[in-house]
Amino acid sequence: MAQWRKRGVLGEVLQAQRSRALRFETLEPRLLLSADLNYFAAAGETLDATLRVDEVDGAPILRLVDNQTSTFLVQQEIDQDIAVSIRGNDQSDTLRIAFDQSFGPHRIDISVTGDGADDTVTISGSLFLSGGNLTIDAESITVESGATISTRDVGAGDPLLDASTGDSGTMRLTGIASGSLPAVPAPAAVHVGLGAKLLANADSGHAPGLISLVAESTQDITLPLGIPAPAIVADASAQVQVSGATLRAGSIVLDARSSFSGRAEGIPFGSPADAAAVIGGSSAWVSVGGSSELAASDTVTLSASSMVETRAESLAVSPVVTRPWTPPSRHRR
Repeated sequence: MAQWRKRGVLGEVLQAQRSRALRFETLEPRLLLSADLNYFAAAGETLDATLRVDEVDGAPILRLVDNQTSTFLVQQEIDQDIAVSIRGNDQSDTLRIAFDQSFGPHRIDISVTGDGADDTVTISGSLFLSGGNLTIDAESITVESGATISTRDVGAGDPLLDASTGDSGTMRLTGIASGSLPAVPAPAAVHVGLGAKLLANADSGHAPGLISLVAESTQDITLPLGIPAPAIVADASAQVQVSGATLRAGSIVLDARSSFSGRAEGIPFGSPADAAAVIGGSSAWVSVGGSSELAASDTVTLSASSMVETRAESLAVSPVVTRPWTPPSRHRR
């Protein structure tokens, strides 16, 4: 043993043992990630579905159900916070969101994107998100008469009457339509029906959310060289309509925007078709009626704007007069 000490062998052994000893360190706290419920329509697929809640053995199950086959496309038990993301494809998709109960402390965030063509989203029943955010982009969005959408956090309470227990989420409903030839977009529209309630307000020191209802329609059309007797007749339309509904939030924005840009070009001078016609219209309007209530702790903004730009021209060897014509835009607020 003494010889080992002299040669340092024993020290090396003890050092090796110490280097292999177990060490316990405090782990950093980790947050449990919320569940995700995602559905992205495949290329060429037309989505026709309903997002709803079914009760199975006493447990609420969030399901996206195919309306044609009653197949469950995706589903998730509501036993924790859930983030929902649904995206259509280049087809004309249809989605109904139909809830009829609250989920207590569990927050639900919902994002829906139509992604082209003529997409329709309809909301009915009682959609209580417990502080979650609602974001919808589609050509046409309708909140049916008597429906309630709440991004307030009131626990298991009544979002219309009870005090906040947390911050409210945001609510963005955007009707958006855009395109060019050969596709001509449908009107962009957001409608809130009679007796509907959109609630993003807050109290008890908690932050309110935003309610944004926006409709935007854009058409940009050009007829290229070689089209015989060229003509463009099209219209861009955007509308936001609130009919006898209740909206409560920190800030409320109702905004309609439409624009049309049409151009016929490349008409050879002296050819059988040496003239071109571009007839375009644009209308944008916001309507609030039927004893609606808009209550905001910060600001309420109503705006509408419309633009038309048209041009027809020819390609000529000799000078030719080009006459652009812009009709008066229709603008109602």
